[in-house]
Amino acid sequence: MGELLIVKAVAPGAAVGKGETVLELDTVQIRRQIGSAENERTAAKANLEKAQSDSKLLDEADALALKMQEEELKNAQSGLTWWEKVDGKQMLQSAEMSAQNAKDSVEDQQDELDQLKKMYKSEELTNATADIVVKRALRSLKRTTIGAEMAEARADKTKSNDSSHSRARSP
Repeated sequence: MGELLIVKAVAPGAAVGKGETVLELDTVQIRRQIGSAENERTAAKANLEKAQSDSKLLDEADALALKMQEEELKNAQSGLTWWEKVDGKQMLQSAEMSAQNAKDSVEDQQDELDQLKKMYKSEELTNATADIVVKRALRSLKRTTIGAEMAEARADKTKSNDSSHSRARSP
């Protein structure tokens, strides 16, 4: 590639002896081209080794990522099974129990109020004391009734909405 420079040449028709140089070329350009080719070969070899090493690392990374994903899937399946057997059932049962407790509390408050009214009618207590006790019982009954309504609404929401959403988010 490129021109060759003649440094020395025997004149045409001149007599030459054994071992005598007939033609001498300038080797600087040739050495440069050989050096450049060797550098390109070295770079290509290094790039090949790097590509092989990168490929090996990628294969190892893919294997590790696959193993991690399989473990995550196993954990998710285990979590879902647990949710279906335990957590989901307990969520619904807890909501039902909360609503039933609130209803029972309303019923208890109503029974107490009824008994207080009977008690204060039959005994000789002042009207002021009876009014205070009855007023407290009425307020307590009102709060308990509101709490029961709220608990029933939460239980309904848990049954119709929260339970299915919680199951979907379960690991």
